[in-house]
Amino acid sequence: MANLSVFATTGSTNTGWLRSYGQPHANAILGTTGNLTLRSGTFMNAGEKRLLGGDYEIMLGFQTYDTSAIPAAAEVTAAELSVYCESDHGGSPYTRYIRANAFGTLTTADWLRGSALSAYSLLSTRTSVTTSAHNVFATSGYFLAAINKSGDTQIMLHDADTMNEVALGLGDDSSTRWSTSSYTGTTRDPFLSIDYSTAVPGAVIFTGAGDMSASGLVKIPGAVAFTGEGDMSAAGIVYRYIRFLAAPRVTTRMAFATHVIVQSPTNEGTANITPEPAAAVRIYRLINIDSGDAALCTAVAAQLIISWGADRVSVQGVIPLDVQLLFKTKIQVVVPEAALDSALILQRKEHDILKSTTSIVCGDIILSDDELLARILDELN
Repeated sequence: MANLSVFATTGSTNTGWLRSYGQPHANAILGTTGNLTLRSGTFMNAGEKRLLGGDYEIMLGFQTYDTSAIPAAAEVTAAELSVYCESDHGGSPYTRYIRANAFGTLTTADWLRGSALSAYSLLSTRTSVTTSAHNVFATSGYFLAAINKSGDTQIMLHDADTMNEVALGLGDDSSTRWSTSSYTGTTRDPFLSIDYSTAVPGAVIFTGAGDMSASGLVKIPGAVAFTGEGDMSAAGIVYRYIRFLAAPRVTTRMAFATHVIVQSPTNEGTANITPEPAAAVRIYRLINIDSGDAALCTAVAAQLIISWGADRVSVQGVIPLDVQLLFKTKIQVVVPEAALDSALILQRKEHDILKSTTSIVCGDIILSDDELLARILDELN
């Protein structure tokens, strides 16, 4: 396992913020010509506020990270964004978002109104921040997919009021001020931390005997009965082949939502998969919670769509005790009987010394709807 930690690139066209201001609110949302500016410096603002003179101020943050040092053949296993908060007016719980946005060279043409933000892949959220400290936006499946191994990974920051196009009252402020890499030294610099494996997939676990070609990774002529563990190389990469000692249990759950709507008695929030599918194939799910403002409803919907909007698979099986597998490492699991040939993350392992075996669980953690919702609400609250 290797790690790349990289600071945000400096320069207004790489890391900066767009500020739209004016009145009425509809003009500020649209970024009306003449009232839209590109800002840069030691900080960036993301969020919304209303000045005492009546003008609305809406701000989007943009950051660029050079992630080209990650080998093209590597498998990204974790990604976290850490940003230093200078000041915050959104309070808690109040949702801040980061999304993938390959804007290239930042200009005022990159302005987006709130209703257009959901079209960009949601990487992570935070419902609270600590001032005068770095705050981490945690890893997610979409975050892993957004890492660009051949160039720059670019990220957009915004808040709930901006996305929901809320017209604030006089003097109200829900914005957050984040430090940039232009700040003297690196103690406040935003940075992206990425874990990756260069020996992809690292291990191949399979069932039964026979041809162990494993989707072309290693070619074994004819039918080969293989037991135990061994090393075989292909194109300079060593793959460890391990055989399940008994037929594993494979649990699969297909994606069953493209849009999630979360409603409390007084508010509502929505989230959808990206790219958004055509209307004819959309699947909506409505969830009711006992209480919560619009920001909480939206945050819950965003977490639910991550789980419900993609296929999920979990594999449980038994392997020899002397096989060493590392957590957070992806394992290529091949179970022809279940039509499975996928790279899955090791979630749990339990050793049985008397039987000289290890029970493993890899893949996704599949929870019931009620348990998933309870966990999300517990984390957000």
